[in-house]
Amino acid sequence: MNIAFYIGTSFDLEDYKAKIIGKMGPANEIVVVKRFLKPLGLANAREEHIHSNPVFSRKPTRKEMTAAERSLGIPFTLLLRYWYNWDRRNERNRAKMLEHYAAITQYFLYWKRFFSENKTRVFVTTYESTFPEIVSVQVARDMGVKVIYIYGGRVGGALMLCDENCGPIYWKKMTEKEKGEIYSMLRERYNARKTAENANIAKDVRRYTDYSPGNIMYKLGRLASYWKNYYAMPRIDRLRTISPFRLFYKYLEGQVRQYYSMRLCREVDYANMNYFLFPMQFDDEANASYQEAFLSQFYVIKSISMSLPMGHYLIIKPHPHWKSRDIPLAKMREVASLPNVRMVSPDVSTIDLINGSKGVFIINSTPGYEALVLGKPVVTFGHDLLFAGREPVITVHDMTELPGLVMRLANGEVRLDEKKAKELVARYYKHLIFLEGGFGMNRTDLTDADAEKMAAALEECIAAIA
Repeated sequence: MNIAFYIGTSFDLEDYKAKIIGKMGPANEIVVVKRFLKPLGLANAREEHIHSNPVFSRKPTRKEMTAAERSLGIPFTLLLRYWYNWDRRNERNRAKMLEHYAAITQYFLYWKRFFSENKTRVFVTTYESTFPEIVSVQVARDMGVKVIYIYGGRVGGALMLCDENCGPIYWKKMTEKEKGEIYSMLRERYNARKTAENANIAKDVRRYTDYSPGNIMYKLGRLASYWKNYYAMPRIDRLRTISPFRLFYKYLEGQVRQYYSMRLCREVDYANMNYFLFPMQFDDEANASYQEAFLSQFYVIKSISMSLPMGHYLIIKPHPHWKSRDIPLAKMREVASLPNVRMVSPDVSTIDLINGSKGVFIINSTPGYEALVLGKPVVTFGHDLLFAGREPVITVHDMTELPGLVMRLANGEVRLDEKKAKELVARYYKHLIFLEGGFGMNRTDLTDADAEKMAAALEECIAAIA
């Protein structure tokens, strides 16, 4: 089986992928495409440094750029905007935009050649919203290459294998008994978790609001390391990430946003309210920028607010990771000022909020999965392939349907189909790959046993889909 791995996305430092590859069986013909020169030393794989290819040493013609854009089927400017750190001021600079268009075209030409010459059957990568990753997956899909994303699971301590649309890949059979056991176990676990649920998240992000001298020195050291690595990159690599100056600015901006946004949160007696829950999206992530490029969570919140009957409220909870660091203050003030909307602290228990609600509205949030387990109706406005179009989740892509749906939910006329909820929840859970290693926002560390488990899961999945 001809398998290609891409090593070099923004967030994974890739050690874990090398561990997984090293555990894969000899029957696989593996090529590792990497952004970094450093050899991985894998005995069972051939390594290729992406930027050593001749296509990156010449400037593509305007004709090639036009042909690449048409073949991809994605306007280049939109492709750049999928990246949540994209600076739209660039769009007023013709020279900068042409430089980015040329880089997109170079990646397009590279991947066309690579998949063809290597007769690649399966392409394994990591979900990202920067143009090199999107181009690689788009070209693979167009050439009939099966794509597998290694993606974080919606249950802590686990990874999931997803397809080119970031929908879960299901290859295992499941009995009715298993469905019931998994559903019951998850319901018991979530109800027991309650306010302790954000402990791991808080631990993961505690350095953002730690102003001790030790942490300030740690931050300065990280910035110095980023500075050094940024300017050591080839120019084309710097086009896919932000400068140290912009990184520092965004950090300071985020601290100000968090401080003022958290002052908008209210103490709410939700136990004695008729309400629906909307867990806010983390705007600075691929799911919000790439999958939902044309869908604003603030538009959704205002639409729900306009659809609520008298005596009903919408509780919004900021994402516990960033606590609104990524959201403009004007947007937060706008939704917090709506008369039937209440914004609560990100530290309030999501499980308690779900249990007391009449239903949960999401775009593609993990609380949608938790709400299904806890027996609450779930309405999605997004295109996440775990939820959208899958029963018993209610999918709304036409806002004219919303007022009638909200009224039926408020009147208790819409009930969750528990049988279908068990099917969706248990099937997803069964395909999670639970691991012992550490999972941080910017790094995944696997033990040797984890790597063996991931390699085995990948090989099973590949055998089922290729």
